[in-house]
Amino acid sequence: MKTHEPQYFILRWNPNVSSFKQESFDHVRKMLAATGDAGQFDWSIYDWQKARKGDIFIMQKVGTDTDCIAMCGKFLTECFADEDWNPDRSKKKAHYAYLEIDAMFEYDDRLSASALEQQFSSIDWHGGHSGVLISSEDGAGIMSVIDGVLKSDLGEE
Repeated sequence: MKTHEPQYFILRWNPNVSSFKQESFDHVRKMLAATGDAGQFDWSIYDWQKARKGDIFIMQKVGTDTDCIAMCGKFLTECFADEDWNPDRSKKKAHYAYLEIDAMFEYDDRLSASALEQQFSSIDWHGGHSGVLISSEDGAGIMSVIDGVLKSDLGEE
């Protein structure tokens, strides 16, 4: 069986308009910290035709005063069609993938939009579609920053 090299996708989350509110994020983050399992939920993927199970996602929090990376992980499934989560677009279909969350973050200056837009200027750190394919170079670079933050937080720096 042929495997593909994982691709990188930026997911975007605006807690002010999303059905996934800040309180839900806080609950899932606490559950992940306590049990190592964040449960299972799906997220909309704009570039769904390019996404595959095992691809890596980096979720940005947008539309707030604290835009930053909120979580990262992998697509647990292939994309599937379902009703759009937004009731204003209820007649439209959207495509989703289930997520396996590896890490979640409270606001951290090292993962802030303002810090990351300096290094990765080709990415819109404050808005845009959710589930957009980014370059492997940018994806690997962002994951390297995330890995550095995780190691630093664990005292492994």
